[in-house]
Amino acid sequence: MARRLLGPTFIDDCSQQQAADFAALRIATREPAQIVTLNALMFNAVLADAKIKKAVADAALIVADSIGIQWAARILCGIRLSRITGIDFIYELSQRAKVNGWRVFLLGAKPGIAESAGMRLVSLFPGLIVVGTHHGYFTDHDAIIAHIKSVKPDVLFAGLSMPEQEMWIATNLLSMNVPVVVGVGGSFDVISGALKRSPLWMRSTGLEWLFRLIIQPWRIGRIIQLPRFVYNVIKLKIKGQD
Repeated sequence: MARRLLGPTFIDDCSQQQAADFAALRIATREPAQIVTLNALMFNAVLADAKIKKAVADAALIVADSIGIQWAARILCGIRLSRITGIDFIYELSQRAKVNGWRVFLLGAKPGIAESAGMRLVSLFPGLIVVGTHHGYFTDHDAIIAHIKSVKPDVLFAGLSMPEQEMWIATNLLSMNVPVVVGVGGSFDVISGALKRSPLWMRSTGLEWLFRLIIQPWRIGRIIQLPRFVYNVIKLKIKGQD
């Protein structure tokens, strides 16, 4: 794996299997690691907010979650990245967790969603150990961290609001003492069945945003950030990555 400068942040050039191998190594060594699944919205946030920029840059692994980031990497770095979505990475790590006996915790989404997603993962990967779930609408951060520590997960999937979830993970990573913490955004909604995933042809052609807009019109505020993302990448290309 090679880490490359990508505009205001970094990106790791790796396959999904390599990313999962990295997670396995951290679980073996018990060294806490934050894994960021970078998308266009987060890229814009990194440009606009120094605290978010630091939280992302300090992550142990940063992978390309969206076709937009793949495009930016070609424009700014001249490389072709593998796409590793939050949902697919959850499935990859859950399969390995099933085989290796890793303990998993799901944190985020609306009440009941993380629990349903956990049950769905157990049905997909029989033998998977889900040691806990909790919704993302909590205010007592100390209590959540204490609960997570008490059940001793090896992997924590954090499906919180993006990009604030990256700051939350970075702030609490050492306190939680979890070897692998992955920011997965709205993945629990899809895994639980509360939200449909876009068809494969739309995912492969970069039209997921259109599918989400159709089924969730309120996302228009996020969708309009895509032109801003394109503008930011082109501006960085013209100016250089300094």
